Amino acid sequence: MNKIEDVKNFIWELVDSLRNAMFYRELEYSAVRLVFIKYAVDNCVGASTIGEVQSYARAQKMFSMRDVENGMDYLIPILENIDKAYRLSGVLSNSDIWNAYSNELFGYENNSQRKNTTADNYKRILRLLGTTDLEESTEEKILGPMLVNALIDVIVNNSYRNGYASEHTTKPQLNKLVSEILNVQPDDKFCDFASGVGLSTISIVKDRYTNISLADVNSLAVSTSAMLLIMAGYQNLNIKCEDTLSQVVEGLHGNKVFVDAPWGIKLEKKFEDDYTDGTLAVIHKTINNYMENTDDAIAVITLPSGPLFKSNKQTVELRSHIVNKGMLKAIISLPALKTGTTINMNLMVLTKKKNDKVIFINGAENSAQSAKKYDSYGDLSLPNPLIDKILDALFQNKSIEGFSRCVSYEELSEKEYNFIPTVYITPVVDDDETTLEDINNQLSNLYKKLLGN
Repeated sequence: MNKIEDVKNFIWELVDSLRNAMFYRELEYSAVRLVFIKYAVDNCVGASTIGEVQSYARAQKMFSMRDVENGMDYLIPILENIDKAYRLSGVLSNSDIWNAYSNELFGYENNSQRKNTTADNYKRILRLLGTTDLEESTEEKILGPMLVNALIDVIVNNSYRNGYASEHTTKPQLNKLVSEILNVQPDDKFCDFASGVGLSTISIVKDRYTNISLADVNSLAVSTSAMLLIMAGYQNLNIKCEDTLSQVVEGLHGNKVFVDAPWGIKLEKKFEDDYTDGTLAVIHKTINNYMENTDDAIAVITLPSGPLFKSNKQTVELRSHIVNKGMLKAIISLPALKTGTTINMNLMVLTKKKNDKVIFINGAENSAQSAKKYDSYGDLSLPNPLIDKILDALFQNKSIEGFSRCVSYEELSEKEYNFIPTVYITPVVDDDETTLEDINNQLSNLYKKLLGN
């Protein structure tokens, strides 16, 4: 298998079999897990001893023979071995995930008691996996990334349709913008502590040897991200299944940070200074716990407009703290890029290197006025020319009439730390002096032409 068309056909044949065999909601997770297991077995991923290689050979035989009885006895040691090789702390082999593997490959707890039609669907899955060779055949190892790209299509299609895959998938245009802002290099440490299935990481981090720290509270999303990253060729992974907002997770940090956490999360208040608003907690944890204290550290956080202007005590204190520390680099207003919401998105760009000015960019209005303002899913889009204009204004600290403006920290203080871009950017007013009488005359003339007079 060395053509992208062959890879896509294999993935979608697997997806069709899964649709008939299991509950549709976890389809995207299931496809990734099954492909990863076969890929790992065929390529002896993580194996370093003769005994480990022999265990992979037994698993290959299991697939070819469709050995339902001993399937998980062969696979669990392999998953434990991969966890060890990639220092994943049981992300792939923990007991909660074992049942998911068993369900997908061999039916539920007792396959023999399932109806014959369902059992046949699982046999079809095993047959497809057993007769497909996913071994890398070249030094470039191009098969893994091709599999990942095809699986991403499955994840994106299902998450946009049903809101699964850790609730939402970050739009490709947003990942492109964030990738340019962060400019992650091989020696950097990238961190996303609400990572979902890791698609943003794959889009943003280009070098396979960059140190990557990810976490999510959803165990299925965490294991899926680990599998995708391993198949895509990433080497230095630190992936955890943890609640990163209610507690501080040790060893999770980076000098390049991106967080696109779900909005509207409410947290339990255990101590007086705790945040109950999830977005405020994301900002607080970023600047105090997960963002390294180095001059090159930069973070990009997505958030709705509320935290930028609300006047309750906690929100104002957090905004004033960011300004007093000189951490605010930019606020970028964007259209509603989250599927299922009409709320505008904003990017907060923070740095550990002290700033004396902040640049506000109003990209929401420009996108809404563009000729191609909707993507294929009916959401407002982020066109490439707008991305280029945003990056130019950001990197050059450029004030552009009606679009961007550099603002001093003193002015921010005078405006009571209001972070809404339109407070500081005056919109361009159309100087068209057409009167109502002119419009009536134009309509009258048009009507006469239509009548042939």
